[in-house]
Amino acid sequence: MRLSEQSQQAEHRERLEVAVRMIGHEARTCTIKACTGLSDDRIRRLYATHFKDDPGIRRQRGKSPSRTRVFVKNAVYQSEAGTLIVLFAAFDVIDIATDGRVANLLASSPLLLGRQLCLAYETYRALHPAHHLSFERAWCLLQALMTGDELVLMACRECQGLYVHHLLEIDPGRCPCCKLTGRAPLRQRATSVDFQARRAVAEALEHAVADAPRRTPR
Repeated sequence: MRLSEQSQQAEHRERLEVAVRMIGHEARTCTIKACTGLSDDRIRRLYATHFKDDPGIRRQRGKSPSRTRVFVKNAVYQSEAGTLIVLFAAFDVIDIATDGRVANLLASSPLLLGRQLCLAYETYRALHPAHHLSFERAWCLLQALMTGDELVLMACRECQGLYVHHLLEIDPGRCPCCKLTGRAPLRQRATSVDFQARRAVAEALEHAVADAPRRTPR
């Protein structure tokens, strides 16, 4: 067997492995097809072969979810979206510039993109056992970051860390970590210097009141 034939067979096996892996994460046919290049019929047969009798795996039908407001639904969802973005960067799916701009590093390698997305999502599920975002949501998050029409990364006003921000939502400018840990905004946060200054003012007022001449009633 020639080397070219061996490489073609290896690539085909990898396509099947990635497809089965994505089916296990309940990815839709259109998403699997975009990453592996397999036909709809081949993907259906893979599902029937490996997961037809598995009650824990459902075959998702229809279009992939496209609503992006779910990622900023509350601080928990926003935090989990941030975890996915960090994992996208850790597994070399995206590159995050210092100004928060996101670039897809695997746009020209869809099969590798699918494999790395599986790795990122599996790690996300290990970090968040009670996770709220499906694999399809992770795919939607990646696509939304690439277009930048609704979702962008913005620096937190409190800790300067990057977090997911929706351009069509009113945002106080605080990341979900600062929200979840209960950190007060800087304008409300009192430091030791503040307490010392307030104590000095209070003592000065007490002395001023004590030293003030008392008016005798007529």
